[in-house]
Amino acid sequence: MSDWRDRAEVIGDVAFFSYQKPSVEMLADEVFVWDLDKTYLDTKFETVKGLIRTAFEKAFQKKNVPGTASLALALKEYIEQKYDNRELAIYFITASPPQLETKIHEKVQLDGVDPFGIFCKDNMQNLRPKRLWRLTKQELGFKLQALLQMRIRLNECSTDFMGR
Repeated sequence: MSDWRDRAEVIGDVAFFSYQKPSVEMLADEVFVWDLDKTYLDTKFETVKGLIRTAFEKAFQKKNVPGTASLALALKEYIEQKYDNRELAIYFITASPPQLETKIHEKVQLDGVDPFGIFCKDNMQNLRPKRLWRLTKQELGFKLQALLQMRIRLNECSTDFMGR
């Protein structure tokens, strides 16, 4: 199995895993961004036990927040109908470490969703005694970095939130 660094684009503490060609990303007229932790997957990482459980769960064992898989499939159907079989442009942002990306990707695919990409937080620098508390913190800086990196990948129309 290859190292996650061989499959990711890493800038700062953001690791991005792309599953779509850049030319297809640029065609997206509507883009959806979903924060994965606690809003798509029912993750419990506030305790060390929860972190360990989350790390060792297999993809099929991960639990969705009720209704999220159905909502994602409805979004997929909406985009396919509206844009004549174009793919759902959805990105997930997660504070999970990049080492869990394959399990996360497999889980959302089990739900019927093929994301354009997943942004993970590379927390390895926080595995030091005085920084362990940072493992469970959702830092705004990480999410802002991920959103800015995503913006670079998209065309101007797909990021026009005002609906010209």
